[in-house]
Amino acid sequence: SPDCSLNTIISATIELEGGMDELGRPISKTVSAALIVAERRNVELQDIEPIQGNLLEKSPRIIWINLSSTSTQGEIFDVGADVPEGWGMICDGYTIHLDDAKIEMDAGHLTVQKYDMRCEVLRENGDYSGKITVYINGSDSRISYQYTEELTWKKSLENEELSGTIIASGAGGLILLILLILAFIRRKDSDDDEGYIEDKYDEDEIPIAGPPATAFAGPPATTISSPSPVEEYQKQLDEYNRKMAEYQAWQDTQGSQATNDSTHHE
Repeated sequence: SPDCSLNTIISATIELEGGMDELGRPISKTVSAALIVAERRNVELQDIEPIQGNLLEKSPRIIWINLSSTSTQGEIFDVGADVPEGWGMICDGYTIHLDDAKIEMDAGHLTVQKYDMRCEVLRENGDYSGKITVYINGSDSRISYQYTEELTWKKSLENEELSGTIIASGAGGLILLILLILAFIRRKDSDDDEGYIEDKYDEDEIPIAGPPATAFAGPPATTISSPSPVEEYQKQLDEYNRKMAEYQAWQDTQGSQATNDSTHHE
């Protein structure tokens, strides 16, 4: 039986009956043998107590994997784990959710061999609830264990407020960005319109080649409201004669032949 101790003596008797001898009696043979239990494979996993309630957001789930061996030979185990995305499980410095960790135990038939592995289940991101599974597999698959547990982390009020603030800030930033883009486009269109108007005004202000417009304006009108009408009139008349002289000089530089007392020019 599995509880049989080492060095236990087991007596086995094999009886064979068949055939007949020369007198017609059944032939019977009996063979007895004594066996001593000299080998044993036995590694036990201590029960893991499930967690009560939920975990705090940044708190790890501590799990102890305690093995005890009374095998008559050394035992080797590979320890691995499956966890939800964004979670991790670290045992004695090994990230067993990525690569298996190896446990080696000496023969424990004389002195029970024990191995205690401390594991932490951490949540960096992802779901707040999920299932973890720990695998403890012997090298020859004669002894294997599997442990499964459901874990849930609490959402802190600070995290929820922070998430709401981040969402609100993101929405506000997006709205502000849209307003800035619209203002930039509107300002650009306004600058383009002003540039177009200025260009138009510049084109209108370019003087046309020819005699000055003031040459044909005639003598200025008398300003009745001036306190000295005669002096004002004389001043404007002098200005008019000066501009006529400039006009005459301009005609000379252009090679025009003006006829006296005539408004016709070549």
